[in-house]
Order: sequence, then C-alpha cells, then structure tokens
Amino acid sequence: IDSLTAQTYTYEFNYLHKYKDDDYLSVKSAGDSSLIVSEGKSMFKLDLINIYGGNSIYYEVGVEKYGYNTDKVDGLAQLKRVRYAIKIPVGSGLIGSATDSRYIVVDKEDRYAVSPYGAWGAFYLKTNNTKNNTDYYSMLDMNSGSTRFVKVGIDDNSLWAYKQSPDETRTSAFAITKYSEPLYRRFDGADYGKKPVAEPYGDETDSPVWLKFTKYNNLGNEFLFENSPKGVGNNYQGVDETRPATTENDYRQDIKDKSISFLGLYNINQFEERGKDFSYSFYVDTAYVRGETPMPQYMLAVRPEFVESDTIFKLTKDSLWDSRGQSWVEKSKIDTIERPSFTRAFWVFNAQDSIGVGGVNYAPHNADYQGKFAYGAEKTTRLAFVDGIHYGDTFYVVRGQVETSDIDSAFFWTIPAQDKHYLGANTHYDPRWYQDSWTYEWNNSQRQYVRKANVPAYNLDRNGKSMVFQFRLVDPANDRRFLIESQREKHYYENGSTSAQPEIAPLSGKWVKYQNGVLVISDYINVIEARQNGAEIFDVTKGEEKGAVANEKKPAVSSSVQVIGGTGAVTILNAGGKKVAISNILGQTVASQSVSSDNATIALPKGIVVVAVDGEAAVKAIVK
Repeated sequence: IDSLTAQTYTYEFNYLHKYKDDDYLSVKSAGDSSLIVSEGKSMFKLDLINIYGGNSIYYEVGVEKYGYNTDKVDGLAQLKRVRYAIKIPVGSGLIGSATDSRYIVVDKEDRYAVSPYGAWGAFYLKTNNTKNNTDYYSMLDMNSGSTRFVKVGIDDNSLWAYKQSPDETRTSAFAITKYSEPLYRRFDGADYGKKPVAEPYGDETDSPVWLKFTKYNNLGNEFLFENSPKGVGNNYQGVDETRPATTENDYRQDIKDKSISFLGLYNINQFEERGKDFSYSFYVDTAYVRGETPMPQYMLAVRPEFVESDTIFKLTKDSLWDSRGQSWVEKSKIDTIERPSFTRAFWVFNAQDSIGVGGVNYAPHNADYQGKFAYGAEKTTRLAFVDGIHYGDTFYVVRGQVETSDIDSAFFWTIPAQDKHYLGANTHYDPRWYQDSWTYEWNNSQRQYVRKANVPAYNLDRNGKSMVFQFRLVDPANDRRFLIESQREKHYYENGSTSAQPEIAPLSGKWVKYQNGVLVISDYINVIEARQNGAEIFDVTKGEEKGAVANEKKPAVSSSVQVIGGTGAVTILNAGGKKVAISNILGQTVASQSVSSDNATIALPKGIVVVAVDGEAAVKAIVK
C-alpha cells in the first residue's frame, strides 16, 4: 500500500487455520503486551519504512525495487516490495492511558509483543496462501534475525506469536483487510449491532438527518442547544419575539455583539420550565460523506431554509438607442433568473478565526467569541452560529441582511474569497489566522536584533472550514459514543520523536469541551486524554424536523405575477398553474384558461384588456 493509504486506514489480521475462520492477531487488553491469536480483534496501522543502501532503488516513499530487470524484454515488470513497522495506534482502545503507539517487537523469550520500546520489527508481507479467493500473507521480519529474516509463527497450543526460523516448513499466514470497526461515527441511521442510541433514527442512508446531541454521562437529560439572546432571529428576518432568551448560567456577560448565538449545553431537568420552550434538534448536513471514507464529516445547523432550483422570469426596464428618433428609449424586457438548490441556515462553527491568533488583538479579533467568567474557560474559543449557505461543495458565509428570496446564481460570485470554504476534501479545519513569524528590533546595548513579538498571518490557501466537524468514536468495538473533533495537531511528539500526524484519526487534536458551564474548543490534547477527562462524550437521538422550503415560504425572486402587453398578445409571468380570465373594456370575456407555464403568451385582439389571475389583483394591458 502507499503511504497515504497507510496513514488513512487501520487493518485486522485474520489467521489462516484449517478449522477456524474467526481468529485474529490481537492483544487481549490494555494491560497486556503479548501478541496472540484469538477471536477478539485488534486494529493495526502499517508504517512504511525507508530502507537505504544495498541495491535498493526508491521511486516512492518506502518502496524498494528488487530482483533482475532488463529493457531487452518487453513488458517485463519490475519487482517491488515494502517493509512495514506494524503498530497498535494511540486511540485504538487497547493502550490504556499511553500516549505512544505500541509497535510489534520481539521480547526476551523470542515471542512477539507490542511495546513503545525496543527495536521494531520490519516486516515484508508476502503472499503465501489463497483461500476462497482471499490472499493470506506471511510476515517476514527483517529486523529480528541474526543473519536472515525470521517468520512470525503461531503456536497452536499457546496461541502466542513467536520468532520462527525461515527454514521451518510450516508458515503462519494472515488475511490483511481494513479494520471492520469504524474510527468515526457515521450518521446513517444504522446501529451496527452496538449498544443502542437513545432511539433509532434515519433510514440508513448518507443523507442529512435531524438529531439531538446528548451528553453521554447524563444521557437524555443534557442536550446541545442554541444559546441565544431574546428576540434575535435570523439576521435577515429581523427580531423574532417568540424566541425565548437564555439568561441563566449561559455566560453572556459583557458580550458586546448582542446578536451572537452560542452553542450551549442545557439540562432539561435543572431548568425544566424554561427549557421546554427550546429546540434541541439540529439539522445535520453532510460536508464530506462519500463512499467508504473512514472520516465522514458533517455540519450542524438550526433554522434551515431549503431552496429548490427553479427559473424565475423578471420584468425589467432597459434603455435602447433609437437611431430613427436619435434618442434613448426605455423599453421593457424579460430577464431569466436561475436559482440553484442550496441550504441556508445558522451553522455551528469553531470561532478560532474570529478571535484571531492566540488571543492577540489582530484583525479579525473579536473577544466576544472567547470563553469568559467561567474558571478555566478564559481565553478559550467558544462555539457559535454563523449565517451561511451550503451550495455544492462550498460553504458561503452570508454577511448583512440578505433575503433568501433575493439569492440567485449570480449572488455567489459576489461573495469574497475569505467567506468561501471548500468542502470537497476530507481534511480537518485549518485556521486561516495562524502564528507565522517574529518581529525583530535592534537592541543597542546588545548590538544585535532581538526577537520581540509574533506576527499573525492570514492565508487563504488554508481551508478555514470551521463549520465542519468529525465525530470520533470512543470505543468502536462496543458502542457508538463519540468525541466531537474539530482540529488536528499537525505534528505530535510520540515514541521519542516528533512526526507529522495523519489527516484521518490524528493522535492529537482539538475537541468540544464543557468547561464550567461553557462549551469551548479544547487545547491540543491526545485522544486518550480527550476520552478520559479532556473533552465531552456524546451520543445522538432522533430530532424533530424544523426546516422550511424557502421557495414555498416566501415569494421567489421578483416572482409576483406580471402582465406585459405586446403585439397581438399578452405575456403573463409567474402564474404557472393558475387560472387566467381576460376581458375587454366592456366587461366581455375574451379569454379564460389555466396556464401551465410561468412564461405564458395568450393571443388577443387589439385594444385595452383587463387581466385577472387567481389570487392577484386585476391589471390592465394594451394589446397592439
């Protein structure tokens, strides 16, 4: 496999046995280190090893060419092979509180075990058997023999893995497949035979779904909700006096921007009377959920509006040059406006880019988005809601008061680059504001430049997709509880060195945390610490649908019925499906019909006519 695939997936090793098909290479528990085969599965990651020297010639990371090749034989394939260090990674559920991965090594009794210490085995995985169209691989360890490689053998009595001579006839082999238990929660409605969620939801498809998020250690009593000031509705809808305020234990003191809605956690029993007015349902939209991606990504929203694609006809005026009269003449014309399908809502987001870098007062610094007044939450980043549109593979931030009914295809071209966030890559949120370089100032006494302060930088090449979250499973083999994961730490100190971390299932990241009454984003901590006490653990239950189809809720773009007089006919716009009655100035009916199109033309005799459309005021038109 290539290095990207190795970083992305974990694997299980199914032991080839004459009478059993359900034994796997595994470690019994977090307190054990012996490598055995059993019916329990362990997840393993494969690290590619670069081998230098000898006759190895490298053309991609970790891959070596070997054997004989010549250009004198057409189509002769170059042999290649890869050595792997095989480990049980941090976050597998089998490492206890360890912050280092445990690699397969040889212990003092020449048995294989897993440990963060000692010389790692360096394994070739060589096809050895095929059964039922499945390949089984022998594990050839190039790092643990005195002269040549040794094989990983299985003692069928003790079930231990041990160092086996390459000359021994019997060879143990394993089918190596992607680990069957997921690393992240996928909101597709399936329970996968694990401990149940509070109640079933969805229809087992990768479509948007309505869910409630409940804190796992108080299941069904504490829910995520929108912590908002009274009367603040959608920015583009103005004040909504029916919306309740959240004033108890919500940490809104000294917030200058009174329109901000924060993500909160509400105990429905503690404040039962007030809490019954709140909605705890979130519209969970797919940001990146494709095929077998091991890291499905989602966005959480409230008050969504679903706009369906359609075509609107709009009557406008235009000035045209009349060459005969040598003057500008105003004439009517019909514009065709295309509206795409999109979802507009208020979306949960990690407010790091709104705060600036590390709390430093640089644009777009806004201290309102920092944790305040709760012990331990000072200077942390809160989670809030932003007005935005999910259209195709892009998220657009909407600023100012923009009516949904005024949004057409051209609107998206007016949004500046900093408010566009591409969703079509399976990557974590990468803040656009970040610590970049230092300023230097000349010091006369030291006769040299002295580093003074860090200068934040802004980079549009970073995705900035703060509204995208992953839901990291806590114990995938047993249930579907999860941490809400926002960012990954790009480099992490592990096993004695600092290494780049994979995009999928990083060892260290930033998680949603409940800090003394405030939901915030944690500092970078490893996944073990996050599980134990560094972040909150959640589950989901079915939510209530609360969205609206915006095309039905409001008039479409300039979609009121319009009547245009022309030569020998009238044109009626935006009256599709309605009955139209047309009479002359004497009150005599000259036409009566139902129109099926939003751009209908009805032939009429010359003169002044009165056009009446169901549900609309009658209007006059001149037929030439």
